[in-house]
Amino acid sequence: MRFLPLIFCAFLIACSSQSSHEKKKEKVVATIDETSSKEETPKTTIDSLSHISTIEAASDSVQSFDILYKNVHDIDLRNTISLSLISKDSFDLAKSVTLSIQPSSEDPFHMREQDSTVIVTLRTKEKVILEGTTDYMEDQKELLSVGKYFPDWNAFTINIDYWEWSDTKLYNAMTGEELMTLVEAPLRSPNGTHMIAIRPDGYEVVTYFQLIKYEEGKFRVMEETQFSEWMPGVEPEEIKWVNDSTVFLKIQYAKEFWNEDGSYNTDYKYLKMVVKGIDKEESLEAQLYITNSEHIPFNAFFGQFVQYDFFREENTSYPVTYDGIKLASREDWKRVNFPSVHEALPTLTDITVKDQETDSVAVTTFLLDEEKSIQLKFVEHKGIWRFHGTEEQSLTPHKDYEFLKFLAAFTSDSTYQKQHLSENLKKKTWGDDDQQTEFSIDTSSWEYLPLSEAVNPVFSLPYDVESDKRRLYFSGIDNGIYVEYVFVKIDGEWVLTEWVDFSN
Repeated sequence: MRFLPLIFCAFLIACSSQSSHEKKKEKVVATIDETSSKEETPKTTIDSLSHISTIEAASDSVQSFDILYKNVHDIDLRNTISLSLISKDSFDLAKSVTLSIQPSSEDPFHMREQDSTVIVTLRTKEKVILEGTTDYMEDQKELLSVGKYFPDWNAFTINIDYWEWSDTKLYNAMTGEELMTLVEAPLRSPNGTHMIAIRPDGYEVVTYFQLIKYEEGKFRVMEETQFSEWMPGVEPEEIKWVNDSTVFLKIQYAKEFWNEDGSYNTDYKYLKMVVKGIDKEESLEAQLYITNSEHIPFNAFFGQFVQYDFFREENTSYPVTYDGIKLASREDWKRVNFPSVHEALPTLTDITVKDQETDSVAVTTFLLDEEKSIQLKFVEHKGIWRFHGTEEQSLTPHKDYEFLKFLAAFTSDSTYQKQHLSENLKKKTWGDDDQQTEFSIDTSSWEYLPLSEAVNPVFSLPYDVESDKRRLYFSGIDNGIYVEYVFVKIDGEWVLTEWVDFSN
């Protein structure tokens, strides 16, 4: 999250701290019925969040205060969102839920920075150059930088930094048309129907907020205002969608946002924001885990299964066995050493990848350094995928053992790698003109690609092991990584014939 210069904010605080400390504290009376059930809203006469710093939400309840809704435009937000305080334990328990939608390798969209401009190749392959202006506030030029591409929304964002401010613009990825200005980079709901843009303003001590709905190919602003009594944390992990309708935020009361030395006050409170009309409110535990929506494509489901601990815990058909460990409940997953994947998901197939159109899929996890494979079994029932256990085996009897042995050596041995390059090795990537380009690689000057860690583990969807072609591709997790390596068996030897890098 981009923010204002701390030096200037510290100067403002230094100038105002003396007068603020001389103000007499107001006498505030807060009445909370501690015997009420957690569905009830506690009654309160509190008129400023700065006076409820001693009131903490219990770990098994939420507490709602009218003051949470207070905004500079006096908009009644209760028909659109609900706001309540939650405990730190609840915030820490919840995992950020995102569904990373990656473009296909054939998608021509691409953007890159050049000086203070952004050069965009649209999905129509037309090129657009977005430039900053020089007539904004004392001839300070706007500085543009690449934002994010949302292929399912057919949209992309560009970040713009001014002299003392910044915002984000949303564009159509087909036409290049500017759609709207956002107060901050948008945070997309897991199902893609909504996004929020939210940022604190240290000068005015308010929170800029936008709630936007995506429906039938169009974006519609549902709410836009400035909260006056609280401000969110400034780091990305301090704001997170936990399901399709709910956002958890670390917040600080506006009057306590800054410490006297100009640093951020990190004595956080925790806020739950629910967008109304998406689905009914469930218990807190249910809200944390409603993520496997009906008829989600298997490839998208599996990406989340690998990435998120809580997703695996929720979407397992207990009891099952994983790698010899019996799992009877969510808690048992803590005993499992599940292979970790960070920036990109490594997948091995034959030359063509198709989403699975069956109700049962087996995914093999290859641990090349241990010469072991684990087969993960998944079954779909009424549109919901569930994990149904594993079968473990050595790599030796695997039908594709020859290629797996080759891959282990190719990714870990620089000499072996150079010896297994095709004489006609090609690379496909983005050219200087932002068009896809292809060129031959001089293998005599080949630089070693250390991929051993990246392919441990490597996952494989069902593929034709009799094929003489293999495709190893890396699809980014919440980033623009897309890289693939194509191997072909020529005269009995596996060699790298094509290297593709369409990362953004």
